[in-house]
Amino acid sequence: MFKSYKFRRIAICLTCALFPFGAFAESSNRITTSNQSFDSIGRLASSAEVVEWDSNIRDDFQGLKPGRGSVVKGKALYEAQCLSCHGVSGTEVIVFSPIVGGFSKQDVKTGIVEAFEPPISVAPSTLMRVPTLATIMDYISRAMPWDNPKSLAIDEVYALTGYLLHLGGLVESDFVLSNDNVREAQSKLPNRNAFDSEHGLWPGEPSSAGGIGNGLQPDIVPVRCMSDCNPADVY
Repeated sequence: MFKSYKFRRIAICLTCALFPFGAFAESSNRITTSNQSFDSIGRLASSAEVVEWDSNIRDDFQGLKPGRGSVVKGKALYEAQCLSCHGVSGTEVIVFSPIVGGFSKQDVKTGIVEAFEPPISVAPSTLMRVPTLATIMDYISRAMPWDNPKSLAIDEVYALTGYLLHLGGLVESDFVLSNDNVREAQSKLPNRNAFDSEHGLWPGEPSSAGGIGNGLQPDIVPVRCMSDCNPADVY
């Protein structure tokens, strides 16, 4: 107890010596009383920049920009910018979970990955999970590479996506992915038929059993409140 008290006393003394009270008071006063605006910091984003950042590739491919990219070009991009995190084959667990692997030819045929049936015995990969190719393309476009997101041109996004499909054995080495054949490529995803919209959330449709999606009600029913809200009603 004595040692702990002594340490705290020394720490307080050092803090006071290094940062005099006047400096704290001056800083606090400057923060709370200053009317200085931040107009001189940064700049307004241009219309082109807003459009570039406000990107969203929907499941029906709305928002996907026209482009094309070959597996060959995707391989070169992958080895230069993706290999260190995802490994040579995409099946390794290095920084993130695997991108490919864990599904069978039968899964590709049916569009439902049987490995997700309990007990799950494999590390779920990206190609095992996603039902739409747009999900992969949107994520690559937004977040990859990890250390320089949104730096890839649209043709590079197509190329990398095509190469991932090739790593998963879904397309040949001479395949070229483009906005003209993305739906055909999506029809090869092994888990494309494992999802439906009857789950109580948009765009789920009311079921014949009543309620929303499979006859189930949502687990929460929020109350819209803009003033004098009662937390017990809102949450």
